[in-house]
Amino acid sequence: MAPPTTQASTNGNDPGAATQATVQYPHPGHVASSKQYMTEDIIARLLREDRSSSKEDQYRIDGVTLIENIREAMQLPVKTFDAACTFYHHFRLKHRDVDYHYQDVAIACIFVACKAEDTLKKSKEIICAAYNHKDNVEPRTQDDKMFEQPAKIAIGIERLILETMSFDFRVRNPQKVLVKMVKDVLAGDGTMAFMPLAWDMSFDMYKTFVPLKQTSFTMAFSIVLLTSRISGLAADRIDGLDPEHWHTSRGRVMETVLDLLDLYTQHQKQTRLGEKFDPAKFIDVKIQLNKEMERSGLPRYQKHWCDSCGSDDGATSLLTAASNNSRTSTKHGRDQLSGTNRFVFDAEEAQREREIVAPYFEDEYEEHEIEVEEPIHEPRERPRDHRGHGHGHGHGGQGRRGHGSDGWYGGRGRGRRDRGHRGGFY
Repeated sequence: MAPPTTQASTNGNDPGAATQATVQYPHPGHVASSKQYMTEDIIARLLREDRSSSKEDQYRIDGVTLIENIREAMQLPVKTFDAACTFYHHFRLKHRDVDYHYQDVAIACIFVACKAEDTLKKSKEIICAAYNHKDNVEPRTQDDKMFEQPAKIAIGIERLILETMSFDFRVRNPQKVLVKMVKDVLAGDGTMAFMPLAWDMSFDMYKTFVPLKQTSFTMAFSIVLLTSRISGLAADRIDGLDPEHWHTSRGRVMETVLDLLDLYTQHQKQTRLGEKFDPAKFIDVKIQLNKEMERSGLPRYQKHWCDSCGSDDGATSLLTAASNNSRTSTKHGRDQLSGTNRFVFDAEEAQREREIVAPYFEDEYEEHEIEVEEPIHEPRERPRDHRGHGHGHGHGGQGRRGHGSDGWYGGRGRGRRDRGHRGGFY
């Protein structure tokens, strides 16, 4: 049983005095577990908090584009690109647009992804590659002094990224499953023409929130299906595939395909595959898929994976600071919580631990009755007036206002009879 949080102490000198002393115990701390998947309603709720949908879409696409450009400039593997984009989406959902510029977050996400995927790169090297990618700038080396302050800012954002991800660096790489699926389905027939289109679509997919919602098999199957619908390659063979065989469902595949089509119809020029086809082609495919969903009765967005899933521009850029050689401060827009923050990977184990520890931190109070004898003091006399006379009226021939020898007239007070004999007051 936990001890009570308050206790009473009695002073020995004064039996009637009692003080209440509050006992402070260690804070139990906060336990946070990572979430590998997020549903559409959770993402929509996070985006509604002081966000502009048009700005958020543009920042998301521009940030992923910057990550892709830096990956090509530094020749990083695809798994590092997938991890950086996943970290970027999680960070943008938790922190507001005005707190951190999308370029700062994108650079910091690449820095963390390089550590998580064992492709170590220095922060100055990443910032230098991002700076040299800008137009009309003189190329510089990573040892330039202008990158020292932006490197400190990237390291400061790195800590926030680790807390956002709950130190869980597990990400999904759909490109591995995509290559195996194409080889298994096409069996070498038309693979050379089909694979480049599907590969470009796998990079465009990270400009949406699909990597946060779906598994690797769902993403790979959706890419293969949409590529065949747009290009017309092996359409009959791919339409006959059973999603259950590839560890997914028809509803989730359709949700992913429609998310990709929304990207191609609204931001066609900012994608790899969008420039290779006519915009009307994407619109026609989208209309066909919507009709198929109406006939089959599938909703636009699928339900939760489980019951527990449902329960739950004033920024300055690093590149701008580097080009202007100015100081940029990192804003820490995080909640100040008391106690220690612990990050666990197994949510069920964390729940069991919380149930075991909870009884030890419950507040329990005990009531005690103490009899104290208090002495009864004698009543004190009423104080006299400052003029020295009492508070009673005069007796006998004294008037109302005359009180003894200290009255208003200096002598004996006069009554009503005296006024009549002497002709009034005077």
